[in-house]
This record gives sequence, C-alpha cells and structure tokens, in this order.
Amino acid sequence: MSSIFFLRQRQVSQSPSRIGSSLTKCTLIDSLAHLSAEALCDFSDHRFFIGSSNGKLPPFWPITVVTMTNCLGNKGKSGPLLTVRCKSKEDDLGVHKLAVDKNYHFKFQTNIWRSTLFFCSFKWNKQVKRFDIFDGLRDIDECHYQCNWTIKADGACRLGEKIACFPWK
Repeated sequence: MSSIFFLRQRQVSQSPSRIGSSLTKCTLIDSLAHLSAEALCDFSDHRFFIGSSNGKLPPFWPITVVTMTNCLGNKGKSGPLLTVRCKSKEDDLGVHKLAVDKNYHFKFQTNIWRSTLFFCSFKWNKQVKRFDIFDGLRDIDECHYQCNWTIKADGACRLGEKIACFPWK
C-alpha cells in the first residue's frame, strides 16, 4: 500500500516551519492511503498543488516549461512562418504559427519514471520535420524544468549551460 503525504495550512506568526530546505506555511500532518481533499500551499516562491492525483503523478510535482523559438531567418532578415504541432501520448497541444524570432511555450509535469515525451512536427516552405522536443531521459537533468529551444533549418538546439544541437528525425 502506498502512502500519500498531505499538508495542512496553519497560521504562521514569527517563523514558518521547514520541510527540507523550503520555507512553508504548511505543516506535514499525516500519511494516508487515499487522499480526496485538495489544498493549495505556497512554498516560498514556488506553488505546488496538493490534492488528489486521480491516478496520475503526485500533483505536487514541479512544472516543466518548454519554449521553442523560430530561428529560420537569416541574421536579422525575415524568414518563413513556422507551423508547430506538439503532442504527447495523452495530449495534442494544437497547431501554432510562429513568425521569425517569435516563440511558443507549453507547461506540463514530468512523470516519476523520466519517460515523459513530447514530439513535434515543424512545417515551413513545403518542408516537414519532426523532433522529440522533450524526452525525459535526455532533458530533465539538462533543462532543470525550463527547456529553451531554437528551431533552425538543420535541426533543434537546446540552450542552457551546455548548448546541444540535434538533427531532425
């Protein structure tokens, strides 16, 4: 039987309690096998949703943001409109059109097994390219919940401490 921990909000007068290294206005109060109540707690500057998971990942898991920027232009010149469509096994995020130097982003929660996958198609000038824009095994440690990508004619580049470019599939 798995246990789910939940938090109860309490009044904090002088100093908030600590859970790990995060300051919080909530106190760990119990361990339950099934949790149906929902609460919203403020952990420092981060917000985590605490409540029923309805068969999904624990709802207090951090949010990941993926941002893609159209870099199909030639050094300051205009370029083609980029049409982006991203999906996961469960979600279709729809079609988005990006002018050069414009971006599109989406948010989600990764799963505990690091197998979260979002794949996208990119269309411009009668070309269609495909790429896994978020692969949990590849990206979680590199992105730290914020994955920024540039989309170029020869592939996608993940920005950050280590810039990594990948060819189209």
